[in-house]
Amino acid sequence: MMKNCGLTVSISSIRSMRIKLDKQYKTIGEYHRKNANRFEIITKYSSLRKDLPENFTERIEHDLEVLNVENLYCYMFHNFKDFILIFDMFREDLLKLRKIGKIKKIGVSIHS
Repeated sequence: MMKNCGLTVSISSIRSMRIKLDKQYKTIGEYHRKNANRFEIITKYSSLRKDLPENFTERIEHDLEVLNVENLYCYMFHNFKDFILIFDMFREDLLKLRKIGKIKKIGVSIHS
């Protein structure tokens, strides 16, 4: 078991979540490769995702590649606790990504 963000989760739950997210991202990326009718993406940072790079620029580039999009409409923190813990460390990276158009908006999910 692992405790994070006030939640207790099992390692198998995290692996299961990661597999589901990976599949969803790949499904959307495949859809975008095959269809002209593309849509904008809002995705989230979650401290539970240990399989992605810690570096936000690399993390965003990974998402863009898998989702087959040039930018994200919004990159959100999964909850306010993640925002408080992480944003200041990666503020410059996130603001640079927004400035160059890789991210249009930065936000926080109201997740309960």
